[in-house]
Order: sequence, then C-alpha cells, then structure tokens
Amino acid sequence: MTILIRTKPIKFNILLFLALSFAIITFQKDLNTMVLNWIKNHFYVYILIYAGVSFLCFDFKKQKLLSAANNFIVFFLFYYGIGVSLFSYMLQNVMEIRYIWIILVGYIFGLLGVNSYFTTNNRNYFQAIAAKINKKRAKIMLFTLVVLSLMFSLLWFKKIGVVPIFAKDIDYARTELAKGTFVLRQLMTLAVPAFFLGIFFFIEERRKELIYFYFALVSFLLLSQGYRTFMLSFWLICVLILARIHPAAVNVKKLLITSIVVLVFVFAFGIYRYKSDVMNLSSDKTNLMVAAQLFLVRPMSLQMIGKVFPTQVPYQYLDFYIRGLGFLQPGTQTSPGMWLKNEVFSLDFGGGGFNPGLLGEFYLSFGIIGIMLGMFSYGLALAIIYNKYSRTSNPLLVVCSSILYLYLLIALSPGVATVIVSIVWYALLTLCYYVLLKLNVFRCHSSVEFRQKGVES
Repeated sequence: MTILIRTKPIKFNILLFLALSFAIITFQKDLNTMVLNWIKNHFYVYILIYAGVSFLCFDFKKQKLLSAANNFIVFFLFYYGIGVSLFSYMLQNVMEIRYIWIILVGYIFGLLGVNSYFTTNNRNYFQAIAAKINKKRAKIMLFTLVVLSLMFSLLWFKKIGVVPIFAKDIDYARTELAKGTFVLRQLMTLAVPAFFLGIFFFIEERRKELIYFYFALVSFLLLSQGYRTFMLSFWLICVLILARIHPAAVNVKKLLITSIVVLVFVFAFGIYRYKSDVMNLSSDKTNLMVAAQLFLVRPMSLQMIGKVFPTQVPYQYLDFYIRGLGFLQPGTQTSPGMWLKNEVFSLDFGGGGFNPGLLGEFYLSFGIIGIMLGMFSYGLALAIIYNKYSRTSNPLLVVCSSILYLYLLIALSPGVATVIVSIVWYALLTLCYYVLLKLNVFRCHSSVEFRQKGVES
C-alpha cells in the first residue's frame, strides 16, 4: 500500500524545513538580499548545502540504486549543479547569485516532492512480470517494423539529401534541411517500442544475438538523425527494462560502467557536433571548453529567461505547454524552442531551438512560485511513476512507465514541453503493438514468467 505524506521520516522533515525556509528567504526582499550577499562571499556554504542534502537523500541500498530520488539527484546535479560550480570558479561574475540561489531552491523542492511518496509496506518487492506472448507474431511484427523503419529512413535521407550524422554541418542538416519532414522522421522510430516489448521474449529464449543485432540497428537509426538524445534515451530505457526483468543483476559496478559509457558518448558527440566546420558556435573553442559548455547551458538559460520574463514578455502559463503539443494541431506549428530562439531572444546560432531547461520552463510559465510548486510536482510525479514501474506485473506498464520515467528525468535539460512529443508518440505506439500482440497478462500462470522474489524496490 502506498500513501502520500502520512508518515514523515527524518529526511522528509529536514527537506520540508529547508523548503519553507528557502521560500521565506526568497520572498522576503531584505532577508533575500542579506542571505544572497553572504552566500556570494561564502560560496562554499552553497556547495556544502548541495552535498549535504544530496548525501542525506541518496539511497545506497542495492535495490534502491535506480530509485526516483537517486536518479533525480544524479540528473539534476549533472544538468545544473556542476554548471553552477563551474560558473562560480571558472567564470566569475558571469552568472548572478540570484539565479544560482533559484537553482538551489528548485533542487530542494524537487527533493521534497520525490521524498513525499513512499510505501507503508516494508515488504515492497518487485512483482513478477508474467505474460503470455504470441512469440511468432511478435517476431514477425518486430522484423516488419524494423524493415519499415529502414525504408522510412532511406526515404528521409533521400528527401533531405544527406545522412545528418555524416554531414559536414550536423546541426544544419538535422534542422534546416529536415524542415517539413517531421512525420517521416517519426516513422523512422516505429521499431523502437516494438524492440522494448521484444526484450521480454528475447530474454526468455536467450537469443542474445538477436538482441544485439536489433539493438545496434535501432541505435544507428536514431543516431543517424543527428540527435544524441534519441539514442541515449533508447539505451537508458533498455537498461530500465532489463533492470526490471532481472533486478538482482543491478549493482554499483554495472551502473558506473553504464554511466561512464554514456558520459563519454555525450561529450564525444557534443565535441563532434559543435566543432562542425560551418557552425558559428564553437569553432574557436578547445575541446575542453566545448565539453565544459555542456554543463553551463542550463544555468545560463535560466538566467536569460529570468531577465526577459515577465519584464519584457509576460508569463506564458499553460500556453508554452500547448506549443509543445503543436504537432497534434493542423498546419505548421512553431515549437517551444524555436519560439524562444526566434521570437523572444532573436538568437542566431546553428542547430535547433532554445531549450529553457525545466527550471527555465517553470519560470517563464509561472515565475519563482512556478519553480517551487513545479519542482515539487515534478519530484512527486517521478516517485509515483517509479513506484508503478517497480511494482507492476504487466509488460505494457513496465515499458510505458520506463519511457515516461526516463523522459521525465531527461526533461530536466530541455523541459517537459520539449519531450511531450516523444512521450506521447512512444506510449501510443507501445499500446498499439501491445494490443496487436494480444498479450494476456496474469500474475502467476503464464508461458513466460520472470521471477523476482525477495528483491525490494
């Protein structure tokens, strides 16, 4: 049985106290000025608060390594925390202390939200995944969808005249040359959710060669579009599904190796893309500067937004999220990122739109109160979805919750409005494939059953 804020562990009380205190400091002008000036002159205290609450909330138990709280800490520090530290010691006076404080406030409220949902049942075990799968139909469907994805990929490459990942200027190829090809590009990913569902019977049949083949092929199709996020998301969702099937196999060593591989790829691809010959963004920067830039963009995005909203542009409220669903509306719609880039900031740089980050998105929509309530809701949503992911015995819900869980974590970087398209698209495809396969889910009686007894979620 799960409940919402009924029992209150010590760390929840500490986070609640910090959140209320920070809220008072934020809205009391004189107190805010005094505290920010003190922190500016004693920045190590700011770092100690980050380290202290992170250590307090991180769960080092093996069965909790993929928990919502742990992942929120890792992703937030990667996208915001490291960048703030770099700004403080490498680029002094570039970022105002006010926005450094706002980032910390968002972190505390996010941690409060993610620690506000927990269970009263100490025997909180992963339930067994049990599914009666029509294997022959599943194999035919996956093969067919892979072929279709390849066909749509070839059509897309022919239409834009280049494979973006091999283009001289990757950002120009994936944005300017790809204009008006949104539907065709989405059809390239038809095989992705089918592979997620296929993992279940591939594992049961011990067909590792097929897993590796389809995994490599789908990874290439996603990377060929010129976006590293597409392929990395695919990789991490596969990790979540495999960890759900065999939770006992999850350990610190494997997670560290996975994290290192992902980080190396992120930095390598970032350098490769940003050093494109035609781009005007990083041609005069060293590889180290380009790598460091990946940590700095989100804090700087928040500051840019704070200087424009609401003094020059009014708060957007829900309109910004409606823009994110523009693909459901008829005609050509301006994405949230392109609206910010072209109409709000009038920026001229290679690549796609201006991604505000989750904190920036909440700020431009509702202001500082939006960051507080938004980050609390975000953390709570992560905890609820993780709880569903760790307890369900339905393969459809395992896949859908893995997709939603991972994309919400990634949303810390671009913002929720930017990832809505991927979440809706993959969820709908997964549901359609699930129905086509006619999966009959039982708890204990089935032809395919992954036993996971005695493993806490």
